Amino acid sequence: MSGSPADGVIARDQIARVLIDSLHSDAADHKTFELVADHGPEQDDLTAVFTSLTPDSVESLDAAEDIVDLPAANEPGMFRHDLATITARTLKARH
Repeated sequence: MSGSPADGVIARDQIARVLIDSLHSDAADHKTFELVADHGPEQDDLTAVFTSLTPDSVESLDAAEDIVDLPAANEPGMFRHDLATITARTLKARH
């Protein structure tokens, strides 16, 4: 297998490309996605794919389609502190 969409395998460079593209795309912000191997041509622009995804809640650690099974309030204090710090920095950077 060559590790390309032609043979239904996701190669490391393809995974890296999707992850890097997601970091540079506003449409991917607060989106959770899975990569699935499929036959076919590689997509040149992933913006439409990211746009079609359900946004994750900023109040939850779970993805949009996940069952909320561990509320942040039940996490250890150090984790909650770190999460609050990261959240505050993210909100500040957006404004």
